[in-house]
Amino acid sequence: MKRCTWKFKLFTLLTLGVVAVACYIWVYAIAIRKDTDFRYRAASLAELYIPAEAPVVTGFQFPGRGELVLEISPPPLADSTWIIITDQGPPSATTGSYPKISLLKKEHTYRLQQNNGHDDLLSRIDLTMRVDYAPREFYAGYSDAVGDTYRIISSTIPVGKYRRYPLETFIDEAYSSDDRQEARRILDEEVGIQSSDSTREKIEKIGLFVLSALDDKRGVPVQGLSQKAMDEYKCALDGTSKIWCVQFARIYALFANVAEVPTRFVSLGGRVDGVALSAHGFTESFVRETGQWVYVDLFSRVLLVSNRHGKLLNTLDLFMLQQAGVEEGLSAAVFKNGRIRRVPYAEVADDIAYYFNRDATFIFSRKKIQPLKQYRRLELAIKIVLNPDLSFSLKNSSAKHFLAVGLFYAVLFLLFIWLFLFVRMFTRHR
Repeated sequence: MKRCTWKFKLFTLLTLGVVAVACYIWVYAIAIRKDTDFRYRAASLAELYIPAEAPVVTGFQFPGRGELVLEISPPPLADSTWIIITDQGPPSATTGSYPKISLLKKEHTYRLQQNNGHDDLLSRIDLTMRVDYAPREFYAGYSDAVGDTYRIISSTIPVGKYRRYPLETFIDEAYSSDDRQEARRILDEEVGIQSSDSTREKIEKIGLFVLSALDDKRGVPVQGLSQKAMDEYKCALDGTSKIWCVQFARIYALFANVAEVPTRFVSLGGRVDGVALSAHGFTESFVRETGQWVYVDLFSRVLLVSNRHGKLLNTLDLFMLQQAGVEEGLSAAVFKNGRIRRVPYAEVADDIAYYFNRDATFIFSRKKIQPLKQYRRLELAIKIVLNPDLSFSLKNSSAKHFLAVGLFYAVLFLLFIWLFLFVRMFTRHR
């Protein structure tokens, strides 16, 4: 009996200790201080920028010497036809899920085209890969232990095994049917979106429309302003309320997503001892033709940023370039004097740098839990545990987030044990 009492006391102290720490983290650190280290899970570049739908080379097979089969995910169709163009000799063709390359000795470039009639990168594959192949005879004078060697020098699609998420994970399209219908009408009648428009054309048309209507509506929103994008758009349009970065981002995301341009919300935050490191909200849109997320910030009047080769850049591209002090060769599509103009990036670099604090945390939002929308604190807790927003920063650690999640499950487990003990005690006394 004494032994059981000792164990019971120890278990009670353990429970109280775990609950106390969990309350400190969940009630004080998360709910009051809004500590981002507990609320968001750090993510890799692949998680943030390579969606599950995008092609990735995840492995290789070697059916024969000097032959390389590329394992691609998601797996292409089993009867795919591949055209292989080398930097020497005539093109060749192969059929099957995965393309097979007959390698030339030393460094060579191979272009592999999947011929299936589709245009966007998520439906067809067109990759260029530079491979260095050295047969074992090349190293024979050095060591008999060295066999055939293969080295990927470069590839236009990623090579590796990454944790990735579907596009829909980031797209919060919880718009009512009325709002979607109204947005669709505006896109057709006022924005002039055509089914033949490219993603870039849609982004620029929507950006021009929103900024033409709302650019002079900047300011602090009225208290109690609805967080529905369509309501925010109408309130700003009729002068009921001013809007700032978050509203510009939500309004753009509404029109872009309805126009079938996948768009997600990105915010900048982070605090040290209660001092904010940044505070801003903007968007990224997914360009299906090239399979990439791109930076779009209507509040800064910046629609798109590209490098000297015309490649559109994403948020973290701009962040890294800013850290390196690189602006040469970059250009931006901006809203200026009622039009979309292309200007040197230097003209908008200071506006972007104003928010892109080196020590801030970039937060990439994921879907909300809609059934709990009216219970915001409970929704936040479940979201942190089951579907946390992803973050990127210089420290880029998830230790505090995992601690919060671990304590959440520990409290649930201990409560289950206590419930079991009470039920057992109750049934024994009966």
